Amino acid sequence: MPAGTQYVASFLGWFYATSGRRAEALRVARQFQDFSAHAYVDFYYLALIYAGMGDKDEEFHWLEKAYEEHSATLPYLGVDVFWNNIHPDPRYADLVHRMGMPAPN
Repeated sequence: MPAGTQYVASFLGWFYATSGRRAEALRVARQFQDFSAHAYVDFYYLALIYAGMGDKDEEFHWLEKAYEEHSATLPYLGVDVFWNNIHPDPRYADLVHRMGMPAPN
């Protein structure tokens, strides 16, 4: 699953999740997890799928993994609308603070 494919797959998973097709969204998420056993996965994209499902704990779990692995896409956390649902969560403020980004509004 090359980087470009991960981008597309994450949005497919997000669309499944937001349209109530949880089983399909979880299938895409599992593909990311399986692929990560033998190749690089940008966990920011995996977190996006859980954002679509509204599963904040899983969302933060994968965002933390993205942070640990210095994901090149993680700075988008401050501007992507996909993360608006977690802005009030103290874990979001902590993560953006550790990244050196401005505090959320």
